Amino acid sequence: MNKLVKKAYALCSLIFMLIGACATYQPPPPSFYIDSLPQSIVTDLSLDERIVVEEAWRSLKQGNGIKARKTLMRLDEQNPFYYFGMGYAYFMMNDIALSEDFLKAALRYSPEMAIVHLGLGQIYQRTGRDNLAFAEFREIIKNDPDHIWVNVQYGNIKRQKTQESLEMGKNYLDAGNSESSKEAFLRALYYSPESTQAHLALVDIFQQENNLESALVHLDAASINDPENWEILERLGDVLFLSNENKRSLEVYEKLLGEVPENQVYQQRVEILKNRLGIFELPSQYNAISTSE
Repeated sequence: MNKLVKKAYALCSLIFMLIGACATYQPPPPSFYIDSLPQSIVTDLSLDERIVVEEAWRSLKQGNGIKARKTLMRLDEQNPFYYFGMGYAYFMMNDIALSEDFLKAALRYSPEMAIVHLGLGQIYQRTGRDNLAFAEFREIIKNDPDHIWVNVQYGNIKRQKTQESLEMGKNYLDAGNSESSKEAFLRALYYSPESTQAHLALVDIFQQENNLESALVHLDAASINDPENWEILERLGDVLFLSNENKRSLEVYEKLLGEVPENQVYQQRVEILKNRLGIFELPSQYNAISTSE
């Protein structure tokens, strides 16, 4: 009987220990990339402020948001580090909404500070707002194009969103919804302005709508992005021809004719364009007479 009592007591003790462990367990802080402090601003701080900021930053890099927040409370609220430091600290404490509020406040005080955009970008990523994250990361790359970590995140979002938008545009087009298709292809260009596929898809849509001006905008862009693509150049010449952009169209067709001199379509277009522009060439016998004189 005593043995049974002892076993029961031991089992109860184990259960209480497990319950206590569960009650005191705190989830680890979320993964968060923390960049180095911007030294250009740190150097403007007083010695006391610098000590506080560096101490808080060490705590953040260790994943200790509670300690970092406590340290940052010693700063004046007008200090540029206060708001974005608090934003980072609350992120570590899993309070994403408050973290976002503090970082947005920091952005109002210091819109040029990359470390603020970096924090907001990660919050937007974590909360599934990749379009906003993309914009924040792009702001960083404008001034720091070689930032390795940001370039990886930016590139991942760019590839994913561009592909999603291209597929969506094609699906809408197949369903006969040209307006939604245009929106999707334009969204693809927001993420990847160099996307020849998106530009040419929009050219097709605008030509079907007889909106040659808009078609020309995207053909110009596609031609700049891929200047050696003769198919694009041919389409550019055709739309310029239809738009009565005669001088530019002639330049394009003469370039095409230089590559394929036997092409009769190019020859006819060049002749028509020269007539439009009032360019007349003397027959060869007149050139010979002029030379003999």
